[in-house]
Amino acid sequence: MEREKSSGMVVYRTVNGSREFLLLERKEGFLDFPKGHIEAGETEEIAAIREVREETGLNLKPMDGFRYVQNYWYSTRSGRINKEVVMFISQADSRDEVKISHEHVGYRWLNYNECLLHLSFKNQIDMLKAAMEKLDEKDIRMY
Repeated sequence: MEREKSSGMVVYRTVNGSREFLLLERKEGFLDFPKGHIEAGETEEIAAIREVREETGLNLKPMDGFRYVQNYWYSTRSGRINKEVVMFISQADSRDEVKISHEHVGYRWLNYNECLLHLSFKNQIDMLKAAMEKLDEKDIRMY
């Protein structure tokens, strides 16, 4: 059994008091969060920072207190692969310009409810819900 491990971030920004989340349009036809393989010698956090920078042009750091792990299987021509994805949260500035890499065909900033409508996989939706709970909790502590 082959295994893979990736890391990335749920990137959000606040525009006119409302949160928007960054989703990348993949060539395969679905939306996803910025993420990618952890390279030899990298920590989960360093890989997430690098992948977000490579895929979006944004230089962001993970927020403290959120680490979400997804585990799933997918199939390739060579067999089934067990994948673990570790995700963090990071806030972009509303003025930051996204510059996608060759790996994607576009991007969208969507509010929470729009994300729920456009995400294709249950594990993405579950992760977004957990991230939203963490962000709401953070907001409550600020006031």
